[in-house]
This record gives sequence, C-alpha cells and structure tokens, in this order.
Amino acid sequence: MYVYIHIPFCTNICSYCDFCKIIYNTNYIEKYLNSLEKEIQMRYKGELVKSIYIGGGTPSSLNYEELKKLLNLTNLFNLSDEYEFTIECNIENLDKEKIRLFKEYKINRISIGIQSFDKEVLNILNRKHDSDRVFDIISFIKEEGIPNINIDLIYGVTNDFEIVK
Repeated sequence: MYVYIHIPFCTNICSYCDFCKIIYNTNYIEKYLNSLEKEIQMRYKGELVKSIYIGGGTPSSLNYEELKKLLNLTNLFNLSDEYEFTIECNIENLDKEKIRLFKEYKINRISIGIQSFDKEVLNILNRKHDSDRVFDIISFIKEEGIPNINIDLIYGVTNDFEIVK
C-alpha cells in the first residue's frame, strides 16, 4: 500500500504551480490536520504501507508544532521494514530543527523545491533563496543521515514568465 498525504498550505503562492494550494493560515491548519486524522482512523485498515509521500502545496510551510502533529499521524500506519517516507519542502522554510524532526519520524527522503540556482530566474519565479542556502541545507540533511535527497528544477524560464500576485 502507498499513502499520499496532501498538505495544501504554502507561505507563498508560486505562479508556476498548478497543484491544489492555499496561503498558509493557522486557522485552517489545525482543522485540516484534525480532519486528516479522522479520515485516516476511519479508512485505514492496518494494511502494510511501503511508501508515505507528504506533498503539497508545501508541507514544510507548517511550523514545527504543526509538522509534529502531522508526523504523529503517520505513526497510525503499519510501515514496512523496507519503506520510503518522503516529504516535500521548499528551501525557504526548511531549517535544522525541521530536518531533525523529519529524521526523528523516520523520513528517509526529502524532496526540495529549488527551481533554479540562477538569481535572475529565482527573481522571475518570486523565490527568495540563494544557492549558498541550498548547499548548506543539503549538507545538513546529509549530516543528519537522511540518505535520499531530490531537488526540483525548472528550465526554460524567460522574462516573459507571468508573475501572479
């Protein structure tokens, strides 16, 4: 069995993203996580889970306590010994504390939305990080012993790319 958990919240709505998302709002997050817990308890029947993928939106936009509540829900699943557990993150809201939390909850793959290493392209995409931060975060993920890292990149961006605010 494979589990996908969608976290629709983002601290910034990117104009190039077509996934279901809303701007981060603490009023919605607790309700969403409570509803998610009820749905898991109602529908999950104890099957062996080979893969958990937490995507979005931007799951890492949740603060530490919200992430902890979300990750506690994954303890409801009967996880295979040979599992993959992935969480999507944006570099802008990823920090050492969250990475340590991911390791504590046995996440073994982090998918990072970097989009580009080019400052001009990052500006066009309205992204706020730089390549130094990317390499620092990736180094820390490796130091913490999370073995699998993938990065999302966008190519072919031009100045004609429309920014929607």
